[in-house]
Amino acid sequence: MARATYMQNEIQLQTEKDRVKVWKFISSKRWPFNMSGWSVYFKLRPYQKYMMKNTPYNIKEAEEVGKMVLSEDLPLEQHEIANEVWEYLRNPR
Repeated sequence: MARATYMQNEIQLQTEKDRVKVWKFISSKRWPFNMSGWSVYFKLRPYQKYMMKNTPYNIKEAEEVGKMVLSEDLPLEQHEIANEVWEYLRNPR
């Protein structure tokens, strides 16, 4: 599970530029009479704030978690700081 979470965060960091392009496109299609543009905008808007951004802190944390998750033979569940990692990786909802 920890490896899947790590991969999800890694993909979010790699695709940030593409997500920004899509968000700008969707935002540009919100004309007053274009209901399909508004519906897509409101469906995706809540998810935007939970996506990881390419900040130095996020990149550093992702690298540290990646080293711990991918390089060690010990499963994350048995690691000594497992609770801290779970709290960091858990969905904020």
